Amino acid sequence: MGGQRFIPDAYMMQELIVGRVGPYTGKGKPFTLVRSQMGPARGFALGLDVMSILGSGLAEGIIKAQGDHEYDGYLQKVDSLRRM
Repeated sequence: MGGQRFIPDAYMMQELIVGRVGPYTGKGKPFTLVRSQMGPARGFALGLDVMSILGSGLAEGIIKAQGDHEYDGYLQKVDSLRRM
């Protein structure tokens, strides 16, 4: 019997949703925005988040163009994941 496997992309994605990053601070309506009991929140992560963490400037540019980075603590969390 083996133990639970660590899946890096799943870990990255779970670190970039509500409960791990703060509320929405932008003015638009990004794709990841959901209404929660805590207010506007990042309801799910994107595959682009993983690609951005792994160093894709194109993925980072798309995330920023769509406003999917405008959550309190999102950029700090991405920086932290990049250093892992």
